[in-house]
Amino acid sequence: MANKGSILAVDDTETSLKVLSDLLKEAGYSVRSAISGELALRSAAHQAPDLVLLDIRMPDMDGFEVCRQLRARPETRDVPVIFFSALTETDDKIRGFELGAVDYVTKPYRREELLARVATHVNLRRIQLQVTAQNEELRHYRAELEELVAQRTAELQKSNRHLVLASFALDQVREAAYLMDGKGRFFYVNQEACRAHGYGAEELCSMDVTAIDPDFSPEMIASATAQILAKGSLTFETRHRRRDGTIFPVEITASAIRFEDRDLTLSLARDISERKEAERRLHESYSQLQELSSHRETDREQERKRIAHELHDELGQHLTALHLGLSTILYRMGNENAWLTERLEVLTSNAYETIQVVRNVAASLRPPVLDMGMGEALDSLAEQFRTTTGLVCNVTLPTPFRSLTKEALIAMYRVVQEALTNVARHAQATTVDIAIVQDNSRCWLEISDDGQGFDPSVNRGKSFGLLGMQERIELLGGEFSITTTPGKGVRIQVRIPG
Repeated sequence: MANKGSILAVDDTETSLKVLSDLLKEAGYSVRSAISGELALRSAAHQAPDLVLLDIRMPDMDGFEVCRQLRARPETRDVPVIFFSALTETDDKIRGFELGAVDYVTKPYRREELLARVATHVNLRRIQLQVTAQNEELRHYRAELEELVAQRTAELQKSNRHLVLASFALDQVREAAYLMDGKGRFFYVNQEACRAHGYGAEELCSMDVTAIDPDFSPEMIASATAQILAKGSLTFETRHRRRDGTIFPVEITASAIRFEDRDLTLSLARDISERKEAERRLHESYSQLQELSSHRETDREQERKRIAHELHDELGQHLTALHLGLSTILYRMGNENAWLTERLEVLTSNAYETIQVVRNVAASLRPPVLDMGMGEALDSLAEQFRTTTGLVCNVTLPTPFRSLTKEALIAMYRVVQEALTNVARHAQATTVDIAIVQDNSRCWLEISDDGQGFDPSVNRGKSFGLLGMQERIELLGGEFSITTTPGKGVRIQVRIPG
């Protein structure tokens, strides 16, 4: 077994010391034993262990004194000490920690607990030694680096070749580079900057930022320079102007530079015309998608309305005629044929139930109550919800209630309908409150319940119901939000124009 570390075990009881030593050796540690404090100090001074397990109650020199002397000696001051003792007084523990102990184990100790604590502190000790060694190595490298930097600095002070090299490097980058002072005046530009603006290097170096940026003023230059010097760097978007007057968008990354006691700014400008064009097209595509979605919703509602009318007016009439025909036959048959009478009664009942099903389907596709206004529509939904679930459903409307556009009316009705469906299926609520508030330009809808709520940060899969509600409202230029925490219900807030 690989050596996990060296441990100095100190106990004045030979039996306890042997049991402890055997336990640690079985766990893979190299163990040195000391039956007194004096022997422990000699052993530690000869070769510092990775950890000291120290009994408190010992004759001549107790564990507290041993710990104090270990901490006083340079070669052992960083060795972690764990006290183990039958003492359980808080004062003893506090005193041990004040003397520098890292842990305290009470006898009789549990094997797993002791080994876990030992492993933790041995590993921390080894990490500490590694960090110390690495720091020493880093200090060595730093000294070498500082010497190298000093040599290089002396060489560069004798020559201006570094300026030529810097200029050459900046000329290779694809971004336009500008080196300027705190007032935005250029005193170096690279070749890409000349190409981007159509000026020569000398011409640009006779200008300042306001000559190539139509959006910048001297006050803005001072403000931006202060931010760059404070933060070290700054990235932002602006516009640049070419020699021929054309404007193009750029992304600027500006960095602060300290050179010969001067605060300078190095700015790299990237032409983002293609990216802006892509963003414009994406925005147009999104707008078209919204328009198509709105058109789809309108067509969907129109189709719902058409199907509902066909079900109610055509299929409903045929079923009603069938029901009346069966009723007439049943009436005229009387009791002449008991079997036939019974079958006619069943068919008549089925026809009546089918008529009711058709009416319910038509009503769910396009509730006729929508034509009566939002107030009646919400009252109808609430009454249907109360009847179906047995829960309390309160509706609060403004007085007077200003009528909504057809699109807003349908969208808000569908949101309430979907929300009540979710409450019935998932919320385990007892009460649902629906409220509408209006002002001169907007309408607010709030639906809240006292159910179990949910954690919004937990992935709940594809919540098409919530996505559908949000999409309906956003297509009207409105805002949709949901607030919930586990055990505190759900609140949906909708705000739309009108």
